[in-house]
Amino acid sequence: MSNKDIREKMKHYRLLHWEVANQIGISDGRLSVWLRTPLTDERKKESGRGN
Repeated sequence: MSNKDIREKMKHYRLLHWEVANQIGISDGRLSVWLRTPLTDERKKESGRGN
């Protein structure tokens, strides 16, 4: 899933950055930074969403 897809889903479900960040265990500022650059495999693992 691309960062654009993530942002669109957040908007669709009316989720705030801090709510998503809290669920994956990072700060809302870190999530903002992550969403500005492509999501790497390392970041997926950090967030607990990696395969």
